[in-house]
Parts: sequence; structure tokens; C-alpha cells
Amino acid sequence: MRCPYIKPTRKIQDSGYRMFEVGYYDEKEGKPIKQIIGSRSDHIWLRGMEFLGDLPLESINIDLTRDGCIRFFTHDEGKSKGCELQ
Repeated sequence: MRCPYIKPTRKIQDSGYRMFEVGYYDEKEGKPIKQIIGSRSDHIWLRGMEFLGDLPLESINIDLTRDGCIRFFTHDEGKSKGCELQ
């Protein structure tokens, strides 16, 4: 069974935000393997959030500030826009 992961890195993207490594863990012939999908993402957009139950969000965006803070925010119509950096 594939198990997705998101790993913060120390690399800085042109946008000024740090980058994530994204991928999944799987098994091959009974041995765990790590499959990296990308390592240069400065923003992750999760759509189809039905698994959140009663939370009124359709999508969540994630980014990583230079000081290592992971921010969660949404661009869903009529919802909170998240935090603006000072």
C-alpha cells in the first residue's frame, strides 16, 4: 500500500519560500521503498478534502517559510485566506 509523505527541506525556491520533497513509501517484494515524486515544490495544494468530515474546506494549501514554519491556508471562495506574512 502506498503511503504519501511531505518532507520539508532547507532549499530555498526563487519565490523565497523553502521547498518540500514529496513522494510515497511502498513495498516491493516485501521490502519498503521510498519513491520521490518531486523535491522542488514550494507550495502544495491538497484538493478533494471530503475526508475532513464537517470542516467546510474544499482544499488546503501548504507552504514553508524561511524560518521553518509550515503554513496552512485556503483559497476556497468565501473562506479565510490564511495568514499574510509581515
